Amino acid sequence: MTRPRSHRSTSAILAEILDQHGKHSTLGRKLRANRDRNWLLALTLNSFAKVATSIPLTDLESVIVAAYEAEGLGELMREHGRTYAAMPAQARRDLFPGRFALLDVATGYTTADLVRDLPGLDAAVRSMPNATDVDVAGVHEGRVALADVRRPRRAVVREHGGELLCAVQPAGPGIQADAATDPFSIKATGFHCSDETGVDFFGSDEPYWVFGSVGAGVAITTRSRVFGDVDSGDNLTFNDGEGWIWGQDGQPHPLPDGQIGSLVSLWEHDSGDPEEVRSATAAAFATAAAVLAVTGVAAWVGAVVAGVGSVVSWLIGFMDDDHIADQTFIFDRQTVIDQAGKVGSSFNVSRRFTDGDGDYTLTIAVTHLGPPAPPPATTTVPDVLEEDTGSALADVQAAGLVATTTGTNGSGSWVFRQSPLGGVTVPVGSSVTLLLRTGPRL
Repeated sequence: MTRPRSHRSTSAILAEILDQHGKHSTLGRKLRANRDRNWLLALTLNSFAKVATSIPLTDLESVIVAAYEAEGLGELMREHGRTYAAMPAQARRDLFPGRFALLDVATGYTTADLVRDLPGLDAAVRSMPNATDVDVAGVHEGRVALADVRRPRRAVVREHGGELLCAVQPAGPGIQADAATDPFSIKATGFHCSDETGVDFFGSDEPYWVFGSVGAGVAITTRSRVFGDVDSGDNLTFNDGEGWIWGQDGQPHPLPDGQIGSLVSLWEHDSGDPEEVRSATAAAFATAAAVLAVTGVAAWVGAVVAGVGSVVSWLIGFMDDDHIADQTFIFDRQTVIDQAGKVGSSFNVSRRFTDGDGDYTLTIAVTHLGPPAPPPATTTVPDVLEEDTGSALADVQAAGLVATTTGTNGSGSWVFRQSPLGGVTVPVGSSVTLLLRTGPRL
């Protein structure tokens, strides 16, 4: 539902967030409901408040600032830093947890501080009302029934504008060795619109999805196309290149040794720039990867990726597209292989995205693909007699063979003789000798 682009100041938008009125009242509600995950947002904003006032940064603050500068968002973030610096103390206590509500430009927060705090942050995030922390080992051992693993109520999901699903377990002797070598894919396949945003009578939605993930120390963020004219009841599918969570480059890969964290967010295209949304998400995920790298505590992926969600919600709230909801996923190799251990097996995960206005359901397929086929041991020698030299060399290389040339190799040269002849089967990598001539062909 396209509306005119807003050019209001960040201070005016902040007032709506803090007072919970106007267009940004929903963002204000979500930020308060998700207070425990807003620690990374406070740390990021305070880091740029220090940059804006030329105050030296700690080691961790420098890492955060560098990630946004690399995405070309430095000036934007300095503006947000100045907005944060002017935020009243009570507003900070309303939005940020514990000691993060006390951060200011005179405060230094280091990598050592975060290493100390991460276990508590992770526990707090997993204990949020919208979080589902699955005791996977307990399910397999019979101590926990799957029926007891309850999803948050719809009212809770609506209040928070998202959920967190954590399904991790310690590596055990049952894990198959091929989990580290067979390719797996985790990819969104499609979505259903149960209820478009706003009143149906006034138009259709134009949703798009942003997929961010961090695994094996690498952070990747992609987005889907904008889906036009989406109405309540519609079912849409993603293209082959859209919706990848793992492998992050759009190709299946062996599962990493450790946790995969992903944030999937749903946006209604208003008058903003979807690529700007993706870029802001990418910067937040680059920060997550950097934070995990410098702290060396990858076990706390949940706290970090959940923190990314708040940063993204904040940043995009100041742009011109509307955040509907997001979902945070934390899982590991052991969990995935327990559910899809056999080559060719797969399972679907369906998650609901709603903030009380729009209501969408996303389907994600997790698939265990077979090992790549071994390269052929033999190949057929192509017949390149009387071909010009360039074409002959290309054909020989395309067949997995090595061309060795003798004779005259100049302008207008062509193959007078070849050995072996075309049609002969030889081992891949064998040499094919080409005798070249110039001038008219015989």
